[in-house]
Amino acid sequence: MIEQEKINLSLNNYRLASSFCREEFSKGVVYVMTRNGTNFNTIDFNKFCSEKTFEILATKLNTRLVTTIICGLYRSPSRNLNHFF
Repeated sequence: MIEQEKINLSLNNYRLASSFCREEFSKGVVYVMTRNGTNFNTIDFNKFCSEKTFEILATKLNTRLVTTIICGLYRSPSRNLNHFF
């Protein structure tokens, strides 16, 4: 899925909170969707991402009682492990 296709992404009563889309390789996209009315902040990790080596996204959900951070992280098993750490 390319960046332009995110605009057309629609799920009743939900909105896009954060995403990661590969640009150089195919088959690599992750979305965090939040219910309409949910207070959230997108945590920007794009400068740390390297496709198929270290892909990450995060969203911080804020409620009256608790703050929760949802993260998605991927490292391809075929890539050099030293590049991950």
